[in-house]
Amino acid sequence: MHAAEIATRPPLVSQRWTPASQQRRRRRQEARRSQAEPRRLPIAVNAGNGVGSEQRAVGSSNPASLSWQELVQQAQQEVAAQQSAGLGKPYPLDKTRQLVETAMFAAMTGLAYTIGNLLKLEGYLAYLLPLPIVLSAMRSGPVPALKTLAVAFLLLLILMGPVRATTFLLVYGLLSVTLGISWSLRLPWALSVPLGAVSRIGGYFAYIALSSWVTNENLLVLMISNIYALLDQLSAVLGTTGSPPLLAVIVVLCTLLLVNSLMYVGLAHVLYAVLLRGMGLNLHGTPKFVEKLVGAVPQQ
Repeated sequence: MHAAEIATRPPLVSQRWTPASQQRRRRRQEARRSQAEPRRLPIAVNAGNGVGSEQRAVGSSNPASLSWQELVQQAQQEVAAQQSAGLGKPYPLDKTRQLVETAMFAAMTGLAYTIGNLLKLEGYLAYLLPLPIVLSAMRSGPVPALKTLAVAFLLLLILMGPVRATTFLLVYGLLSVTLGISWSLRLPWALSVPLGAVSRIGGYFAYIALSSWVTNENLLVLMISNIYALLDQLSAVLGTTGSPPLLAVIVVLCTLLLVNSLMYVGLAHVLYAVLLRGMGLNLHGTPKFVEKLVGAVPQQ
């Protein structure tokens, strides 16, 4: 290479380090530095009688070393920071929890009823099927319990069809909502047990009407005829003459249903008093003999 060509060639350093390239390099360094530093959000805090503000670094603490109470507090502070920064009002945490619990309890209810029907275990799961709806009412109130029942009904409507879904609604759904609302409102057992029994009787009669429509046979008349035959045999054993009147047959039928429903709901109260205490929830107005049984269960 000739010396004249080397002299006329522009220097490489001048091509690499022009003022424009230095500015671009400086911008890249500042961008890397800003990405490495933790982002700080303003959070309004009360300081005595006045209102001050503090800067908190987001991501500066390790989430794995925090407890769930600190994580919830941190999330609430971030929500307050977003509101103070004018980024819009987020969805409340309590409603988010209710939404998640409603979906979870409805899925548990639909799964338990489906498995009970497929494996013929509905009779064994009769006392446990109302549990998810009762938990929803005890944790969040009557309205989330109604939402849980509605979502479970829609889920069963898709999985098992309208007849099975309506059967669940009449036999277990009404009773579950009645018990959950009664316990969430802290009603005494002297009132919640009869209310549960009445709701179970009403759902049972509606279920008989639905079954009569599906099978195209009047099942209520069949039940009355069986009660009539039972009373006729009883009168023959006692040595009395004449046939029992229709009113007596209906009274006996309603009495049997009432006694059965009262026993079922009473046992459900005792069972759920034990189960809910193990989950950290307590029933209001528990009798003393039940308190002795429940007191042996450790509370979480």
